[in-house]
Amino acid sequence: MKHYFYKTINLVNGKFYYGVTNGNDPWYYGSGKALKDAIKKHGIKNFHRCILKTFDTAEQAYLEEARVVTEELVENRQCYNMKVGGWGGVGQKKSIEHRKNISKSILKKYKDNPHSHITNGGRNPKYENLIELYEKYGKIECAEILGEDPQNLYHQYRRAKATHEKNIT
Repeated sequence: MKHYFYKTINLVNGKFYYGVTNGNDPWYYGSGKALKDAIKKHGIKNFHRCILKTFDTAEQAYLEEARVVTEELVENRQCYNMKVGGWGGVGQKKSIEHRKNISKSILKKYKDNPHSHITNGGRNPKYENLIELYEKYGKIECAEILGEDPQNLYHQYRRAKATHEKNIT
């Protein structure tokens, strides 16, 4: 099986993302949160993925990603990558400044939301308000209000409802 090192480019603003894929999904443009948010905002038609190099093993592809996606590149405001390249995963150490920038970005996103009173410090909405909004507007409209993926919101609603009912009894 071949592995590919690719670059996804936002055709609207020129921002970019580097990643590795095995090529099984031609619609896979990357897994980073910043990239996914941008795709949601601009639409998939405004993104282009180009294969930069092909490798025989995943290890070779991830070594190339680690070589290209450096700390300096991650700090570039045009780059959607949020951590240095390599095997990926959660928990890579971020500088204090990087963590502050992430926090500011999250808070700004919810501050600009007309329904920001339903947020919990930039985290997921408090479950009482989520239940109220979901039941009032339905899955699709509620997802648009909160800027969430409808399927993800449905699961949040179910968990919130179960937690709420457990707290009542």
